[in-house]
Amino acid sequence: MISAMMQPVHGFGWIFLFYSFLPLLWSVRFLRGTHLALGFFLVVGAHHFVAITNTFITTLPDAGGDAERFHGRALKIARGVRDLELKTGSEGYDHFLGLVYTVFGESRFLGAEVSIVAFMLSCILFIKLMETLGTEYRLSTFLAWGLLPTLLIHTSNTMREAWEILFFMALIYFGLRYHIHRKWRYIFYSTCAGALLGMLHAGLAVVVLFALPIVLFWPIGHRSWVRAFSTRPRAIIAGIMLIGAVGAGMAGGTNLGYVTVLLQGELVNEAMGNRDNRMDTDARTNVEADLESGTVHGFGGSIGVIFIHYMLEPFPWRVKNVLDLYAACEGYWRISLLLCTLLAIRRAQGPMRQIMGMLLLLYMAMSVMWAVGTVNYGSALRHHVVGYWIIVILGFPELVRRMRAFLLMFIPQQTRPPLSTMERS
Repeated sequence: MISAMMQPVHGFGWIFLFYSFLPLLWSVRFLRGTHLALGFFLVVGAHHFVAITNTFITTLPDAGGDAERFHGRALKIARGVRDLELKTGSEGYDHFLGLVYTVFGESRFLGAEVSIVAFMLSCILFIKLMETLGTEYRLSTFLAWGLLPTLLIHTSNTMREAWEILFFMALIYFGLRYHIHRKWRYIFYSTCAGALLGMLHAGLAVVVLFALPIVLFWPIGHRSWVRAFSTRPRAIIAGIMLIGAVGAGMAGGTNLGYVTVLLQGELVNEAMGNRDNRMDTDARTNVEADLESGTVHGFGGSIGVIFIHYMLEPFPWRVKNVLDLYAACEGYWRISLLLCTLLAIRRAQGPMRQIMGMLLLLYMAMSVMWAVGTVNYGSALRHHVVGYWIIVILGFPELVRRMRAFLLMFIPQQTRPPLSTMERS
């Protein structure tokens, strides 16, 4: 194993591993003390451990499949079997990974480390978002996000999830920076992040079409949408430019995937066709919910049922093995965080309540998109990680606060411990 790890083809993988820890050396002040720095080291280090295990020791559960297919197709591009082209969607990621292999070496460890670097950048944005939102219990909140087993598996591998998280988080973070500073560059950064997110996945391109206007025009600090629009001329100009770019692409015959289908009014039919095509009648993990389009009432009801299945499958009577049990527990964990998010929004006031409401809306929009396009709870586990950070950053501090209040009920007043710096860090 040691000799395999030290092969020259993996050299750049180890360089990327070292690079992912540089924020600890660059700015301990940014990490707000040793506690959060320790959390950063633990989360990123855990990702490296998973990558090393997958590459040199054994393939962990749910770490093969799509990851191996992406790796195999990228190898063909690096070896000249397939031409290197500019693509979008899964093919685009194939060619990106193929370009990395062409430049730095044909190493699956390198491919995993590139994903971890993307995740490391997401960690920085997550910490900055906690600062922006004034999040309590930052260390435990950061660990609750970064150490989720599903997240560890899928962001330490040759898959798209780490990049999807990064660009989705960047779209929102720079949008919030625009609300604070009213600078053109934040609109540009947010729009670029949205464009890159849409290029990674056709379904996420539809989410971006809704998310970007919501982020830029959400009435933070205002009581009405009209007032919000009238005070943001730069965002209006950016929106017009985005609409113009989409229109020009369609006029030029460019295939914009689900965006084109949406603008043509065929999104529902396309979604139903995709669900039918992906449904394997012999698959044990298929969700037991169908999309209906006959009536508005039936369509809305079927969306609700599909969403419940997406969030909670497998139900207790469908649990057959340890992986099923884990998937079920993760579903209940997400629902707990979602309920705590609602409680936190109810408790919040002023602009902070508006920001939290916007984040919840974006989480729900992305979850509904994934729910409609997902036909088994194995794939759902992977899709959940893209928006998981929202319900953690909003709901986990509320969960800790309420658990702490509950536990203190059993401790006499005079012996209650003070709230330490570590708990609030």
